[in-house]
Amino acid sequence: MRGAEDEPPPPPVHLDQSGNLIPDDEDDSTTRAVAGAPAMPTDVRFQKVTSTSIQLIWVNRDASASPVISYRRENAASYSRYTAKVGITSITLTPVSASDRWQFFVQACRSTVCSDPTDEYSTVPDPRATVQVITEYENCARAKQRDFYAPNSRYRKVVESKCPVRTTRRFDKWEQGQCNGRTSTQCTFDVPSGTSQISHRVHYVTGGTAGADWRVAVLVYDKIDVRYTDGGVQKRFQGQLTADERDRATQAANAFFGSDVPALTGGYMVPRWEVSYPGTLTSVTVTSGDLKTNCGVAYPKPEDIVRSGQAMSSYDALIVIYPGTGRDERGTLMQLQRCGLADYTGLNQTHTSVPIGFIPADPSNPKVAADRNQLKHEFGHNLLFYYAAKNMTNGMQASGNHINYIPDKEGKTNKWYNCATGRPYDLRDENERSKIPNSIYNNNVGFTRDYYSGTTKAEGASACAGVSLNAWKSGGPVTRP
Repeated sequence: MRGAEDEPPPPPVHLDQSGNLIPDDEDDSTTRAVAGAPAMPTDVRFQKVTSTSIQLIWVNRDASASPVISYRRENAASYSRYTAKVGITSITLTPVSASDRWQFFVQACRSTVCSDPTDEYSTVPDPRATVQVITEYENCARAKQRDFYAPNSRYRKVVESKCPVRTTRRFDKWEQGQCNGRTSTQCTFDVPSGTSQISHRVHYVTGGTAGADWRVAVLVYDKIDVRYTDGGVQKRFQGQLTADERDRATQAANAFFGSDVPALTGGYMVPRWEVSYPGTLTSVTVTSGDLKTNCGVAYPKPEDIVRSGQAMSSYDALIVIYPGTGRDERGTLMQLQRCGLADYTGLNQTHTSVPIGFIPADPSNPKVAADRNQLKHEFGHNLLFYYAAKNMTNGMQASGNHINYIPDKEGKTNKWYNCATGRPYDLRDENERSKIPNSIYNNNVGFTRDYYSGTTKAEGASACAGVSLNAWKSGGPVTRP
């Protein structure tokens, strides 16, 4: 039974830049570019976003083509499609609900021949939006009172008397400018002169629609000393993180949950996380079958963390980072585990374990991760395990994030596409030094971004899949709303 709060709002009215009323065109099909197609529009952005209206603007690159704007309210089954007159460079949608999120993409068309669609752009239209402020101090001794400025908007003074990892603030009013309604969920604060050594980032969470924040525990084990039985033979494995590896694990965890997750979820979830160093991992579970063949001898499962002395039942997710390389009982160098692994835990606390070797070092700084792709991938399994168990991923299962367009050795494919544009993904791995838009792990446009926010779709499917806003609003396995 639908409640009153679930009723859809009235359809928006469309006004062109001259103020003329625009009729709806409900044909949401997307025509792909062919030879001789018009040039794709560029510089798509939101010129003005209020609690009741959205103005979208773009730059036409073909003077003879008509702009075609496709748009939908978040979670709507299909896109509405409007064909503007040649030369038009903006539309305004009104009325819109302050608690809704709207998605757009633009094409240029001559009759039935169209350019490729632009990337999809999403709004954060609520002027009361909560702003999650992540503060990092590179030199804690110099952390004093500061004034931080949002670009092109009013400033809010933030006073810090110590060196926190994170703080949360709320803007009094959502302002126009660089930090308003863009596809990215991050913007950089400009800091007045004389306050170097400080970086500041914000994440947007639309007021009234934000998902329940997951609570995450990251356990960084400095040492591992385990005895286990493999094939009826008693074994021992010992390993230890270097100081650089410990710092890199910490940096990667903070960057992943502080920057990557809010960006990948489109602002739907801003996690609360804690990094701790429990000392020595003393228990692992021996693997078997294909897992042993492909990945290694053993790894820490959730029960091994309990046996090692850590009671972490109050957290939605548990991330374990540990030494995967060390020496056996004979002193021979060996690799205990060659994979990052996410355990199926159903509707219970999620669990991921990652050997430090899968958080590679930046070539110029071993204390910093070159990429966080393994964390994105394994935590993605956790999300799909949990929300699929709740029947909230629209058919996307945990193995869905193993994407491939070319048949594997078993002749199987797992094809996914952007739900708005139908565009396939670039399957290259990016890193922090070489970003690849529309790739697997790009925070702003790409496969992980889409399934973390419920905007991917399987080949031949008509509906979007992944972890949608409704799934995020239902909360995590432990804390829940």
